[in-house]
Amino acid sequence: MIHKEQSRGMAGVFRKAHDAQRDELATKGDIALLKADLRALEARLMGEMRLNRWMLALVVAATVLPALKTLFG
Repeated sequence: MIHKEQSRGMAGVFRKAHDAQRDELATKGDIALLKADLRALEARLMGEMRLNRWMLALVVAATVLPALKTLFG
């Protein structure tokens, strides 16, 4: 059986632990901001990847086309 003093002491310890961790908890608003930031980052990265694919295609074409011309030209 738990005495009143012991239960008060335990409640105090739990309260202190909860208060110490409260600053580290994420709210729904925090998570929504993070999601928005991640979506913006994803959009920017996808745009950069699209540009890189076009640049790579141009480099490959500039390399392969002269080689094909010498082979079949």
